[in-house]
Amino acid sequence: MITLLKNNFYVTTVTYEGYQSNKNFYDTLDRTEINYDSDLGFLKPKLEGGKYIEGATADEIETYNDQFFAEEISRRQLRLQWQLDGRELSEVDNYIEAMPKTTEDERISKIIVKNAWNESITFSRKDPLMQGVGIKLLGSKQNLNEFFNRASQH
Repeated sequence: MITLLKNNFYVTTVTYEGYQSNKNFYDTLDRTEINYDSDLGFLKPKLEGGKYIEGATADEIETYNDQFFAEEISRRQLRLQWQLDGRELSEVDNYIEAMPKTTEDERISKIIVKNAWNESITFSRKDPLMQGVGIKLLGSKQNLNEFFNRASQH
């Protein structure tokens, strides 16, 4: 998995048969050598012909990383993991109840979110609803991705 950090600094985490290693990639002009993984050759930056060239964009890195996260979990898995993480299910209910409904669009959104939470059999990590509400409740997209992975184990 590739993680984009501040100032164009990338860290990859490679897991092979239980062994995990990190490789660092720097995008600085003062560094003469770049650790480059041929299996992940699109990484940014790349050294080609003695020159630094642009490699993967943040979107390309995100697309690559998607393969490491569970795509879908069941309602049971979602609710179980929520509680295993020490959170109350009422936190989601309270969030939904606190959603504004002053405009027609807000009213409709609240109805959709409430029905999804109460009636969905499965939850997709890439669903716009999950991307919106899930990220708000969990704090970041990375937290949502990791939550799905943990939940998929149950």
